[in-house]
Amino acid sequence: MKTAAALWSLVLGFALAEAAARFWLAHFAGEDAFRSFASIEMLRERVRGEHQSLSLYVPHRYLGYIPAPGYRRGPNHHDGRGFRGGAGPVPKSAGEFRIACLGGSTTYGSTVEAPEQAYPAQLEAELRRRTGRNVRVVNAGASGWASLESLINLQTRVLDLAPDLVIVYHNINDVATRMVWPPAAYRGDKSGSLLHSAGLDAGVPWPEQVTLVRIFLVATGRIRSHLDLAESLGNIAPTQYYFHFVQQKVAGSYPSGLFRKVPAEKILAANPPIYFRRNLESLVAVARAHDVVPVLATFAWSEKVTYDPSLTSPEIVGAMREQNEVLRAIGRERQVPVYDFAAEMPDDPRLFVGALHMTVEGSRVQGRLFADFLLREGLVPTRE
Repeated sequence: MKTAAALWSLVLGFALAEAAARFWLAHFAGEDAFRSFASIEMLRERVRGEHQSLSLYVPHRYLGYIPAPGYRRGPNHHDGRGFRGGAGPVPKSAGEFRIACLGGSTTYGSTVEAPEQAYPAQLEAELRRRTGRNVRVVNAGASGWASLESLINLQTRVLDLAPDLVIVYHNINDVATRMVWPPAAYRGDKSGSLLHSAGLDAGVPWPEQVTLVRIFLVATGRIRSHLDLAESLGNIAPTQYYFHFVQQKVAGSYPSGLFRKVPAEKILAANPPIYFRRNLESLVAVARAHDVVPVLATFAWSEKVTYDPSLTSPEIVGAMREQNEVLRAIGRERQVPVYDFAAEMPDDPRLFVGALHMTVEGSRVQGRLFADFLLREGLVPTRE
């Protein structure tokens, strides 16, 4: 009898705590807490009838995912085609010189709140001020995209905007696609890194449907938020070891698991940047076939940042330097303008969030430096 009463008390206590947690999430939790801990169903209910996307990204037939068309949250917003801040009218207005910036999170500007703070918008402001011309710079980046996605993005979405020039800024995400094992998993379609994802329509394991359990698992880092990009639209392949490497470096446990037998530098050496080069060469060819000027840029990072152990590790830094050399080589061999941004960006930790992403001031510096290069090379028309 006492045992049954104790069990009943536990069940009743848990039910009350579960109800209290759900009530707190629905009525008192801040927006960030809600989006971190709420279930998919609670998140859908919050935006129902508001004509906005549940997630920052939505599935796409060819790209895996794109920035959600019409997304709006706080100062951040996408236009109806899914370009951050807006891509302008199609067809473009007479006299407009249009630039599209291709890249990952360092182009999208995932560490700045508003589209106007990201480097493409900063570049636009610089060029308009200094040329007196109608220059529009389109932010055509998305977090997690590598060179393959930018090639597909150019072909399927960006060419529709009739750009006059495209800037390609890639590196670290292509390093991640190389860190797969065994080498047979290293393929041009990135299937050794990412699998097809059902996105937000994927089933949720039953423990994560319990609010108290879900909050505990997210808060302790055992699972990601249901809206996290890697959780909702990125299905990591079992042969992908980049994220294991990052976790171990952050925890100070490297080398563990596979890395005890196969160090990260051996994996990267076995998987050279052949697809990085191929994708960029194809991107250059597609741009030129449509009378678009391609511009490549080397990738910058801060070597003075000490709190980002995975991205400042010798293995990752060595791979990024290797890929910057690929960019320079393509420039020489294909007569493509290459801006050596890595050589000119000041290594000032105050300009960086972590080792790779930019602060608002860092984005402003990046926009100014890119404008300097484009004008110096005569790639943007000046005042008539």
